[in-house]
Amino acid sequence: MCGSRNAGLEAMRRLGRHFRARLIGGVLLLIPLAFTSLVLKGLWDALQASLRPLSGRMPGPVSGIALDILAILILLVLLYLAGVLGRTLLGGRAMALWEGVMDRIPIVRPIYRIARQTTQVFAGGMELQTTKIVLLEYPRQGVLSLGLVTGQYIDSEDKALLTVYIPTIPNPSSGFLAIVEKEQVIETDLTYEDAMKIIISAGVLTEEVIRSRRAPPDC
Repeated sequence: MCGSRNAGLEAMRRLGRHFRARLIGGVLLLIPLAFTSLVLKGLWDALQASLRPLSGRMPGPVSGIALDILAILILLVLLYLAGVLGRTLLGGRAMALWEGVMDRIPIVRPIYRIARQTTQVFAGGMELQTTKIVLLEYPRQGVLSLGLVTGQYIDSEDKALLTVYIPTIPNPSSGFLAIVEKEQVIETDLTYEDAMKIIISAGVLTEEVIRSRRAPPDC
């Protein structure tokens, strides 16, 4: 009787841990998407409001389509210019100042950090550009997964452990984290760009990427 009661309690605890882990995972996945959607919607609404006076000079059906196309083009240009500006010294200082402001707002701080880190994973920040791409057996023995080494440390038993981020397809901004011994991974000569091509294409470009890596350099 006591054993069955303990088993029931343990099952309830496992169910609670499972639910809590999935709930947190869902929040961490949706927050960056919601944050990005709000920013893009704000820009879109502002562009639509600015361009609306031009619609009066065009025929009814044409004006709506032309307005949307023009707004999309302007939005793409603005995003491109923002990306270019972010790589300049002035843009870097502005971003550092903005991040400092965001880090001082209690409620906004965790949301902004998650959104920023997710964007960096997807876009490939400088740290990810130089990370090692490895193969490891995951989720079971005999199955190899492509992973990005995001960190390493020595545990209490002097074992070298690696933290490996395993992106999902076709969206590399979500994935799994594996902590494995260094000897358990197979290092590759793939670059971050190569890995992203393979992941985003769901493996379709694997042969093309491998062939390009093996091709002799042009003289």
